[in-house]
Amino acid sequence: MNLFGRPALACALVVTALLAACASEPPAPPPKESVGYIDTNSFDRSLASSLNADLETIEIPVSDRMSPVAIPDRLNKWLSAVDANGGNIQVKQIPDEQGGKQRGFPIAVIGLAIEVVRMLRGTPEERLYKPAANYDADIMVRQGPNGERVIERVLLKRRTTP
Repeated sequence: MNLFGRPALACALVVTALLAACASEPPAPPPKESVGYIDTNSFDRSLASSLNADLETIEIPVSDRMSPVAIPDRLNKWLSAVDANGGNIQVKQIPDEQGGKQRGFPIAVIGLAIEVVRMLRGTPEERLYKPAANYDADIMVRQGPNGERVIERVLLKRRTTP
């Protein structure tokens, strides 16, 4: 049997296909209206899928204690993409159970926590965060047990064109 015969060619094609499958990006997950925050690439893929689906509102519940002045880099990049594309970002106080008043104030209150991400044209990072360009963000905070402010969830709301 010839080394370059059909069985060797078929084997080479199968190996090439398997290697190509291993090297490619995992498929995008189905879009969801709620994407729980976890500091992984899976979160990025899920959020990008939901944003690309052009959903009206996407909720990002936060289960760990997170301060509005110490937002993790992964979530900060998404918020920065909203900001860099003219989106409105606000921090809103969730009313307490005693009937407290909800307050909204501009992003300047959380100061340097939001840094505008410098996205270079055509980079994989730019493509990842691009779907956030059509959204505004509300960072919903509540009063913690020691009086500190804690992020409970982030709401991304699709912007309407005027």
